[in-house]
Amino acid sequence: MRGFLVMLGLMLPLGAQAEAAMEQAQCRDGWQVANAATGQAKRFLIIEPIVNAEGWCQIDESVAELREDDFSKLVWRALGVEAAIEKGGFPESFEAQFTGIDLIEGFNLPLPPEWAGAAAQLYVKAERDFESRGFAVEAVAFDFGELGQAKMRFAGGGIDLSSAKQMQFTVGGLRFHEAALSLTTTPDLSRALHEGMTTEAQMAQLQEIVAVLPKRSVSAESRAGLEAFLTAGPDQAGKLEIVATSETGLGILQVVGGTMQLDRGVSGADGMSAAVEQILTGVRIEASLMPDNSACFNEQPEFLGERHGVRVSGCRSSFRSGAAPEEP
Repeated sequence: MRGFLVMLGLMLPLGAQAEAAMEQAQCRDGWQVANAATGQAKRFLIIEPIVNAEGWCQIDESVAELREDDFSKLVWRALGVEAAIEKGGFPESFEAQFTGIDLIEGFNLPLPPEWAGAAAQLYVKAERDFESRGFAVEAVAFDFGELGQAKMRFAGGGIDLSSAKQMQFTVGGLRFHEAALSLTTTPDLSRALHEGMTTEAQMAQLQEIVAVLPKRSVSAESRAGLEAFLTAGPDQAGKLEIVATSETGLGILQVVGGTMQLDRGVSGADGMSAAVEQILTGVRIEASLMPDNSACFNEQPEFLGERHGVRVSGCRSSFRSGAAPEEP
């Protein structure tokens, strides 16, 4: 399933107005090009997508021998498929939905066996504008059923995505204007995501980064929400929302320069602060954390301390240290 997420990236750049019915040749050619580009298994290359009654391309068990680590059904539609294939670029718009994804086999999440089954979905919607060189991924939404949800969106511009050649010429002008994440989670999902996607060293670095976020980029309340989320660790439940915006646009060179400093292992708080400052120049971050106190089960939610004057409450056992967060 993870391979399909990469494939979506190639099929992507926004799917707001892709209303015309797809044609069989568009479905077949787009599917084969995307699979070949991402190195998918040969068994996918021979699949012949159909056009369903709604005019979407569709792959399901009636046209393919799908396995537990695949999906039950995939539907998608796009605008500008032929030009994208010919020039090696992105369609003008793209929209897709995977249904019937096994939480354990499909997403490779280390979950308890009782969560096995095709209960998850993935929805993606994106578009680009040729004249303005703007693009937006309006939605990348993971629905994990009763376990929770994760939704992302981002928008930017400055790059011509119509062809591989133009992308190479204009990638230096790439700028991001907005990025957002909404994560609703339960203890089982939190533990699975924590184990499958982050290491203790990475979590420690994230905590260090949050600690040195520039005051002009993040409010005390937002910093407190981020710190509480990271401190809660792998057993938490609740909803985290993060929105980052930049009026001038966060440039790709700005991101690369600061990230390289972090990757080189900058020493001390001053070095970390300088790298983060470079990345976040002109960026504003708003974050909030709403703990789900019902997940305390046999515990009563309690006051766990204050961060920058903001009260933090939740389930004490969900904090790895077993103690209330210390005031800075």
